[in-house]
Amino acid sequence: MARRIHGICCETSQKRSASRALERLPSVRRAFTKILRRLDNMYPDVKPPLYHRTPWELLVATILSAQSTDKLVNSVTPVCSRNIDDS
Repeated sequence: MARRIHGICCETSQKRSASRALERLPSVRRAFTKILRRLDNMYPDVKPPLYHRTPWELLVATILSAQSTDKLVNSVTPVCSRNIDDS
């Protein structure tokens, strides 16, 4: 049985919202692709400033960089990854 909040059937409302989001998806995807192409043209050889060998290391380095400088994170990341690899 669907729940009603403020006289609106939640189940129907959720289906309608999902349907609208799916209808907009192609235009959002086109806009996103256009933005990525522009960025690729503006910055063709960009590389992330954080050193990493695996996606996991990049995730950890990104989290650490929010609290510190990239330079310090780059000096700590290899030590952290060695400790994780040894475990």
